[in-house]
Amino acid sequence: MGTFNTLHTAIQCLQCGQVTPARLQFKFGHTRQLDYKLGDTLLWGGNDRGRPGLPRVMVYGILEDIECPACGAKPVVEEFDIHVENDVLLSVAPMVSYEPYLRSEDGEGTWAVA
Repeated sequence: MGTFNTLHTAIQCLQCGQVTPARLQFKFGHTRQLDYKLGDTLLWGGNDRGRPGLPRVMVYGILEDIECPACGAKPVVEEFDIHVENDVLLSVAPMVSYEPYLRSEDGEGTWAVA
């Protein structure tokens, strides 16, 4: 995946319903193995992916560990949309479709203007 950042968040297992901690890797902002949580503002000014200050962006996120820590179920949802507004990480949702990322201006499918 190359250089990426990590979003520390929580997700719900589709098998047991438990909400557990999760780490999502993503490539947007200054990609330098930075750790974020929802509500954080992205850093820029180095190994940048994307463009700062966009009003609404969906960022492709991939789950680091696909096994539910509560029940051990596999597979849980592996791909997520990370919603960013004005460089603030707002929310995470299971990915509905990869299609928006296919139109990404970066050509790599890592983010898309929403």
